[in-house]
Amino acid sequence: MIIADLVTDSQGDQTIIGLTPQILPVLAEVMAPEPKDQIKDETREKITQLVKFVATKQPQELRKYEGLAALV
Repeated sequence: MIIADLVTDSQGDQTIIGLTPQILPVLAEVMAPEPKDQIKDETREKITQLVKFVATKQPQELRKYEGLAALV
């Protein structure tokens, strides 16, 4: 299970919101353009959905990461 799978219920939502400052730097690295094949397309899509969710709850945190903010 990846972190993106947690955004399926309200408890998972709260977990993600609480961990946002810790997970965004990790997600920014994982979603970096290099290396190109760092993650599978399916995983990239799940992380993109997670980033969009975070953008609705904590946009100020997301703005700190230009690469992630561009996904929204």
